[in-house]
Amino acid sequence: MENIKTKEWWIYNGKENLNRLDRLKDTTPPWRDKTKQDHNAKAFIPLDEELLDAVNASIHLRRPLLVTGDPGIGKSSLAKSIADKLDTDFLHWQISSRSVLQDALYSYDALARLQDMQMEKKDKNIEDYLKITELGTAFLQKDKPVVVLIDEIDKGDIDLPNDLLHIFEEQEFEIAELKRMRFQKGKEPLIEDALGESHKIPDGKVVCKNHFPIIVMTSNNEREFPPAFLRRCISVEMKMSQDEETRINQLTQMVQAHFPTDNSDKIDAVIEQFIKLEDGLYSNDQLLNAVHLVLKSEAKFETFRESVLKSLER
Repeated sequence: MENIKTKEWWIYNGKENLNRLDRLKDTTPPWRDKTKQDHNAKAFIPLDEELLDAVNASIHLRRPLLVTGDPGIGKSSLAKSIADKLDTDFLHWQISSRSVLQDALYSYDALARLQDMQMEKKDKNIEDYLKITELGTAFLQKDKPVVVLIDEIDKGDIDLPNDLLHIFEEQEFEIAELKRMRFQKGKEPLIEDALGESHKIPDGKVVCKNHFPIIVMTSNNEREFPPAFLRRCISVEMKMSQDEETRINQLTQMVQAHFPTDNSDKIDAVIEQFIKLEDGLYSNDQLLNAVHLVLKSEAKFETFRESVLKSLER
């Protein structure tokens, strides 16, 4: 350690307090700042007309949009941008290997209800344990269609695409816990949804009577989907142009949308170095990381390449 010279952009060197924490003020990447949750939506720029055609076709046809493409290219930001530009609500369901369809429709805390019954809590009712979740909420909204992002669907169970397909086709689902209770008409409990609104659910059935939601499903191409599922989706692949000049223009527009007032010469230099890297190895979000590090910390691009990108190759 004695031979290591502290670099100007370092906050930590492992030996002493550099008293440089003040440099972090106002330098949070905007896409990592919780106070700027709409940043990605407002900064998103469609790559081409093919993408816009697919989005508009899915809205007109009331069909889900399946967006494929490399990780980090902006698939999730597309859904946020649609909601932002249409001035409508945005809901996000993140898929994991444990996800099942009911997770997207409603949740029921049976364990909490059992515990409360054992403790004889008489002030608790069924609505205290039920909540309509993301996709179920989108079926209930009345004023305008809600945008629902179903993120990384290829990570889900093999049956999930077909289960979703059934819901998209039927545009309704039952809440078994409510249906069994058979409430008198007009006396149904109010169940809260993912947007904080409450609804009565007659006969325990949620029916999409008003606006079919704008559904955006993303996939990183980690698996194939059943043909019947694909036929009922509007599919589009997000990808950068293979033409170098067009690609540079696309990347420049994307970066400038995130850094509209920053040094354009430095941005151009980072983009020029970035596109020389091995194709397919690094994603657009890594380019944004590189630009931010160079602009805000005054590190060199070589530093980013060695400290950040090398870790991705392992």
